[in-house]
Amino acid sequence: MTSHQDGRTSRSIMNNRRREQLLKASAPLLTAGEQVEFATLTKVGTVSAGRRLATTAVVGVLTAGTVTAIATPRPVYLALTDRRLLFFGVDQLGGKPTKLLMALPREAVTASPAAKAAFGLLLTTRLSVAGEERDLKLTFATAVRADGRELLSRLPVTA
Repeated sequence: MTSHQDGRTSRSIMNNRRREQLLKASAPLLTAGEQVEFATLTKVGTVSAGRRLATTAVVGVLTAGTVTAIATPRPVYLALTDRRLLFFGVDQLGGKPTKLLMALPREAVTASPAAKAAFGLLLTTRLSVAGEERDLKLTFATAVRADGRELLSRLPVTA
């Protein structure tokens, strides 16, 4: 359970063990007085239709059609602190948080309104970072859609 500054609480889908692992990975990176407010799992980026088709075709040919693969955006853990957004890799074998991939100053980040994707099963948003030309697309799977809405409630949302 995460706690808002105004006393409201919300439940994150991420299980307690993963949350504790993410907090442990974040701890040495926090500055004096900085605290993690929210943690979740999301996917970052986009994959073009051409790349998806090429990946499926190559894997199909190499495995004589016995295996199908689809390219998808990269899963990452996101820790939102009172000062930054910290993005951590996901261990492909155990699912644990790995190294820090990116840190964004919270005051430089705005988000687009939530949008539905994949027949309403996914929630997406785009993060804009002051001084950067490209947005960062975040996709929240069905199990963590509520986390996506929670993140948006904690960031400035632009039209």
